[in-house]
Amino acid sequence: MRKSSIFSREYEKRIRRRRFFILLIIVIFSIILVYYIVNFSKLNGYVKNIYYSMITKENKLDGNLNNGKDRVESVTSNMDDENHNNTQNIDEIVDNGTNENNTYLKYEVELQNNDKLNVLYEGEEVKFVGLGEFDSNKYKYDISPNKEKILIENIITQDTYMLDNKFNLFKLDPEFFYSNSARTRFYKNDVVSSYENYAWYKDARFLDDNTIIYVSNLPWFGKDEEYIWKTDITNVNDIRHFMTSVGGQNIGFGELTEGGIKVNINNEIKLLTFSFALN
Repeated sequence: MRKSSIFSREYEKRIRRRRFFILLIIVIFSIILVYYIVNFSKLNGYVKNIYYSMITKENKLDGNLNNGKDRVESVTSNMDDENHNNTQNIDEIVDNGTNENNTYLKYEVELQNNDKLNVLYEGEEVKFVGLGEFDSNKYKYDISPNKEKILIENIITQDTYMLDNKFNLFKLDPEFFYSNSARTRFYKNDVVSSYENYAWYKDARFLDDNTIIYVSNLPWFGKDEEYIWKTDITNVNDIRHFMTSVGGQNIGFGELTEGGIKVNINNEIKLLTFSFALN
């Protein structure tokens, strides 16, 4: 049987059909791959966080608070870390009022507003168990899953601190955010005093041993929408804040589970996974 010439019309049709089927297979495969990444893969959260982390680069420009409805497009992470290695603050063993079989050591920590709180822990390796007597209308705390770090949040000022098991104290809430469009620094004190009930760094919780999540109205001013942000504390010498893609109204955190943390968002209970997908 005579083969088709490469110059014949029949040959051209066969080549076109072959190219069409190859292209169709590539398109179908691409659609399946994209669907998987968007809905199931951890890469989804990773890509989103890489995108939003682009706004965390610090810019060294000064400015004043201007139009409240401008969107903040870039955020600084200018940390004013305070390291307290003063082991003299370690006090005698105190009785645990809730468990007759346990006694805890306490460490007195002094915050920037000169408030002093007793942090309770046990063991030479320092495993935190909570705070001593404190004003629950002013302060709240959260402990990392491995119990080696404790968060202390001033509910009124939204000043948030982290104490590690070497008794180093770090102030986590950033001093300011930077807007690329306005070329301006927006300072925390100016923003929270200008907007009633503004969420700057609120309801901080441990998602895992090296990740803290919190609620913020940033990157918007003058709007009710809130976003979940995360603070990466893997390297305490380079603490960074990242905006996630999860946003809504009336965000509140619940129980930490093996699959993630329960979140009340838009008056619905969802599960925020460790890859920052909302199920």
